Amino acid sequence: MNVLSIRRLVKTLTAVFLMTTALGSPAATWVVDSTSASPGLSSCTAAANDCSFPGAVSRLGSTGDSITFTVASSDATEVFIAKDVVIEAAGARLLRLVISTSVGWATVTVRNAVWQYINSGSPFGGAMYIAPSQIVTIEDSQFLFNRTGNTGKGGAIHNFGILTVRRSRFEGNHSPQGAGAIYHGVSPSPNPSSLTVLDSVFRANGVLDPTGPSR
Repeated sequence: MNVLSIRRLVKTLTAVFLMTTALGSPAATWVVDSTSASPGLSSCTAAANDCSFPGAVSRLGSTGDSITFTVASSDATEVFIAKDVVIEAAGARLLRLVISTSVGWATVTVRNAVWQYINSGSPFGGAMYIAPSQIVTIEDSQFLFNRTGNTGKGGAIHNFGILTVRRSRFEGNHSPQGAGAIYHGVSPSPNPSSLTVLDSVFRANGVLDPTGPSR
């Protein structure tokens, strides 16, 4: 084999290696079958009751995995998401989501979820906080009677990212400092924030006196 042939072979092998690396592992689907709040419940096999919502989140890879639910709720009070994921909640009741990354951004889609009667105690949203640069889509979901802490804004959502909401309902959400349903903050360049809401219902959201009763 001459030098030219060897060089061609090296280029071919390098291209194959780079393509394989880029493809990575195929996306996985993690099935939440336990209401447990324990992140340690993360086996997520075909066995019963071995996958909590925090456990499924801990299994997320780098290829845009999915999470589905066979239970009606999760006992987790707060779940942090820092990777791409599609959450098919199938009507399950979720608690507070914090979507934030230390580097880059996550692309998160949530469908058919319910957030209800969450008093987060946080100034950053009752049911969800979206940090700058994060790309979030919420579809066919409900935010009902959620609230922030006494210094908070965004009874349902506090957004600094790129948020799209479709066919969803916001009812009875409150925040003492304003934005009863969705607080949209301004993020400076190079990562400006945006908010798009389509075909959704807003009813009886508002400002709640911080000295009044908690919901």
